[in-house]
Amino acid sequence: MSIKNLCAVAVALALSPQLQAELLISEYVEGSSNNKAIELANLGSTAVDLSLYKLQMFFNGNTTAATTINLTGTLAPSAVYVIANSNSVAALKDKAQLLNSSSWYNGDDALVLSKGDQVIDSFGQVGVDPGSAWNSGGVSTVDKSLRRKASVTTGDITTTDVFDPSLQYEQFAQDDFSDIGSYNGTGPGTPEDPVYVHGQCGDATTLISAIQGETEESPLKGQTVSVEAVVTASFQDSTGLKGFFIQEEAADQDLNAQSSEAVFVYDNLSGKAAVVGDKVRVSAVVEESFGQTQLAKLVDLTSCGAGESIAAVPVTLPMASLSQFEAVEGMKVRLTERLVVTDNYGLGRYNELSLSSERLYQPTQVALPGDAAKAVMAANSLNKLVLDDGSNLQNKDTVYPAPGLSATNTVRVGDEVLPFEAVLGYGFSKYRVHPLTEPVFVSSNPRTEQPAISKGDYRIASINVLNYFNGDGAGNGFPTSRGASTAVEFAKQRDKIIAAISAMNADLVGLLEIENDGFAEQSAIADLVRGLNEKAGADLWAFVDFAMPQVGTDAITSAMIYRKDKVVQAGSAAVTTAVPFDYGNRALISQSFKLPQSAELLNFTVAHLRSKGSCPSDKADLANIDSGDGQGCWNGVRLQAVQAMHNWLAGYPTGVETDNSVIVGDFNAYMQEDPIRAMNDAGYVQVSQQLYGNKVSSYVFNGESGTLDHVFAAGEIKNRVAEVTEWAINADEPVILDYNEEYKSELAKANFYAPGPFRSSDHDPMVMSVYFAKPLVEDQFFLLDEQSAAGTVVGQIVTSSAVAIADYQLSGEQADLFSINSTGQLVVASGAELDFENRQVLRFEVTVQTDTGLVSEPATVEVQLNDLPELPVVTLEGLPSVISDSIRPGTVLATVKAQATGNNASIQSLQLIDGDKYLTFKNGQLALKKKLNSKHQPELKFSIKATDSLGVSTTVTYVIEVKDSKGNAVVQWVISVIKAVLGWLFG
Repeated sequence: MSIKNLCAVAVALALSPQLQAELLISEYVEGSSNNKAIELANLGSTAVDLSLYKLQMFFNGNTTAATTINLTGTLAPSAVYVIANSNSVAALKDKAQLLNSSSWYNGDDALVLSKGDQVIDSFGQVGVDPGSAWNSGGVSTVDKSLRRKASVTTGDITTTDVFDPSLQYEQFAQDDFSDIGSYNGTGPGTPEDPVYVHGQCGDATTLISAIQGETEESPLKGQTVSVEAVVTASFQDSTGLKGFFIQEEAADQDLNAQSSEAVFVYDNLSGKAAVVGDKVRVSAVVEESFGQTQLAKLVDLTSCGAGESIAAVPVTLPMASLSQFEAVEGMKVRLTERLVVTDNYGLGRYNELSLSSERLYQPTQVALPGDAAKAVMAANSLNKLVLDDGSNLQNKDTVYPAPGLSATNTVRVGDEVLPFEAVLGYGFSKYRVHPLTEPVFVSSNPRTEQPAISKGDYRIASINVLNYFNGDGAGNGFPTSRGASTAVEFAKQRDKIIAAISAMNADLVGLLEIENDGFAEQSAIADLVRGLNEKAGADLWAFVDFAMPQVGTDAITSAMIYRKDKVVQAGSAAVTTAVPFDYGNRALISQSFKLPQSAELLNFTVAHLRSKGSCPSDKADLANIDSGDGQGCWNGVRLQAVQAMHNWLAGYPTGVETDNSVIVGDFNAYMQEDPIRAMNDAGYVQVSQQLYGNKVSSYVFNGESGTLDHVFAAGEIKNRVAEVTEWAINADEPVILDYNEEYKSELAKANFYAPGPFRSSDHDPMVMSVYFAKPLVEDQFFLLDEQSAAGTVVGQIVTSSAVAIADYQLSGEQADLFSINSTGQLVVASGAELDFENRQVLRFEVTVQTDTGLVSEPATVEVQLNDLPELPVVTLEGLPSVISDSIRPGTVLATVKAQATGNNASIQSLQLIDGDKYLTFKNGQLALKKKLNSKHQPELKFSIKATDSLGVSTTVTYVIEVKDSKGNAVVQWVISVIKAVLGWLFG
């Protein structure tokens, strides 16, 4: 990029009758993208000190300069000086003497060249916005290269006069750089190159702190300086950063915490080694390269011998502000704590990882959209560093972690790296640490071979199958429009997806991103189900056939598969492609299923809502443009989809009316975003959020984790959710471990691939376990009299079950006092003694079992005994059941006794009630009062009443049969005669 002589300048000067300016704008480039440059020519006879000059840019008719470029160096007579945008193409930058990364002009902006406060030349009209360009005489200031006519040798010093570009400029095509660096195409001469004296070690230098300054951009940008400092890290190799880092020794540091003491040197000499630990003298130009202050365009590099040891500056994340990163840019640092890997997307291609103090979450995963989310976004930005190996090679075979990444030696998001030393740089819009020793990783987030679920009776899941396209279904048809590029890639993808689905051990699965090619034998979904059955070794899996060539119009669709031995379809499979499911939001699908073991029904729906990208071109579409609140684009469309889905499902599109509803899918919305909160408002529970809160993740983007994939439940089933997990087999894994073979060497293909579930997709599967709808037994309370006899019915056990109940079981300490029959009737057991004085309330548990083996939770039964009075016991000793009417009055018939049974009671009185006409009762003796006549008094009936000291009485009634005494004598005589006759006859 040397300055070129203008050998034709003398000719131009000789032909010009005008006075000649010492400095003139000689060419203007307004090309495509950032291709912008200004050429200045020295038309004078003496060298010009460019440090006295500045070029200013006035945008959109403003009268205040937005960009000021201070020139440096000396420009010889008849030479030119090119200033170019540092982001322009190499063909333009190579011709420049000064590169600048500030905001540059467009075709409607004015330029002013000044020496101090004196205007030397101008382009355009300050204070006027011409629209898109100044146009006149076929000459335009937009998308063109304009060269000053040779006849023009004095500048336009009136910045506000009307500007007609055709009067002084000739027009050339867009991005025509052929004349830049020479004057009007007459060819270069032999310029006088400004000579910069590099000097020797120990000569005067500029401190690095002065170069870095206290702001992001160096105050010495564009100047050539000499620096002496110690090399802390070297990446001079052509495969590396092509440079090295140097840092001031302690005595030369300014102790200003706002300015860095180190800088990166871009080495363009390619021949002199910068040895780590040496003190070197560097002469170079101060530049800003993609946001990093650096020394470039090296004049010379000299080793000054061994330097002092440079101590690492401790760095802890998060930083308090971005300026704290800037203050240590280029310096040797020590990361003092374990850092968490938050992103590994670039690991395979660039060997870089994002590190933070903890796992970072998407702002709207943990905070409401708007100010709260913006606060999280700002906090996250202070908690990120990129671990960069300092190499510019891409797609290397050996990347982190040591001894090299492989399908079995991974580094996952959530893993940790131990404290290490590095130099801190900046590139590609991120602060980067280049380690000085091999980083040591700790597997803090290990893989799991199956989802971490141990409870529940059946499982419902969703999985993104990452554009599962099977070609033409017969082994050909590759590359596909969205999936595998070759049959080999598809076989690898297929093995991974089948391994993942099989390991989930789910009974009902929603699929996302499967090829939308119907349900015939060669369709993608039929192929997937065949593969699952082959792996299972049995015909277990089936898919829901929606009986249409395509579900919606997109290349991919949602689908359902299920275990035929666990669930059965119970409704008519339904699809809606009505607005807003006609475009963007993919077709919504739903089907009803029955669990035979519990006979329960559920409606199952799979949703895939519009992504956050490809924003609307209509900026007036306020509901869907990116408003900056953290929800991205198309939030309105996603919210509309949620509302429409709720309305559609309320009509039971499958024909099965049950409130038990499960919705799975990719909602392209994080946990705190409007669509998810709208689902909650509609009565659906996000089960992962309910169990674990917002800090869960199924997807990683830009080093921040969050949940785009959701499982919602409504109805009674939401109370039976046992567990749910985002099975972290994909999002936490490096993308390089997937099935793709592009940009991989044969060694990489062998090392990075394994047919297991890991990195089978970019989203993690969601797996939810649910308890069966078991039979229910109500807690019940019964009243029962104490001392009730065996077989007494206590009551009916109340149950609820969709399946027939086959058995009842009682358990507990008092359970043996009762029995229960096959219909649930509770009765007093044989031999049970139900005494209120011993226990007033009897408690036990009852469970039931269905004929499918489901057992209810135990219900508690309480039986309250009624306390009956404790009556005195009356006994009549010697009382005959039959007496003769010949008994004489005064004869004692019985001795009456009574015993009190109440607590601490005694008998207070005994009374003869009734019967006192024929009986007397005195001193416990019951005697006949008068003679009886059986004809008139065939029985003697009386009662004895006993009363205890508690006032409790009992009355016992007795009956004695009265016999005729004469009738008895005749009978006895007959009996004696018969006995005598029998004795005579039989000896």
